[in-house]
Amino acid sequence: MPMLILALLALLPLHAAVAAEAGDCTSPQTNLAMQECADANYRAADAALNAAYGEVMGRLRQMDKEDGPDSGLADALKAAQRAWIPFRDGQCAWEAGFFTGGSIAPLIRLTCLTELTRARTGQLRQTLKTYGEN
Repeated sequence: MPMLILALLALLPLHAAVAAEAGDCTSPQTNLAMQECADANYRAADAALNAAYGEVMGRLRQMDKEDGPDSGLADALKAAQRAWIPFRDGQCAWEAGFFTGGSIAPLIRLTCLTELTRARTGQLRQTLKTYGEN
């Protein structure tokens, strides 16, 4: 029993080092830290997308009221976004599929989700800027 306790105590500094590294995403060194950083990046990108979507939807609803009930811009964006989400998820599952069973597969998936989500955020903002500010 004392040997087990000593062994566990010996592992505490290692666990602390991994935990400390996971919070620092400037240069993650372990697969776990990279995945945690990639997850944090994806969550931030998703929050930015949700904020942009809300802003764009608000403007489109306003435009729909101004242009008449048949313009349907807000409904069209909602349908496009509902189609885009499964596309994004499927695309990223496919990309990660090249590494099925490997420890890098989750990182590939999260990186893909982040990149496509950021691109979609920019696309929403640019489309509104291009067509919605007439």
